[in-house]
Amino acid sequence: KSSFYYGALYHRPFDHKLAEMRRLTIELTPPESTVPDIACGTGLLCAERAVQKRARVTGIDLSPKNADI
Repeated sequence: KSSFYYGALYHRPFDHKLAEMRRLTIELTPPESTVPDIACGTGLLCAERAVQKRARVTGIDLSPKNADI
């Protein structure tokens, strides 16, 4: 199955519930910091931190399918 399938399957039921937590996490991230994201899932938070805070983010996840996304 495609990475789109797994990303959509993950985000559809959970994303709206996690949006506020993601917003607060990004808000608390210092600009241009280095951040590990353990159990990053599909990496959405990693990508948002990198763009909004110019952070260097390393995402780690046990799921190879999530890591591919």
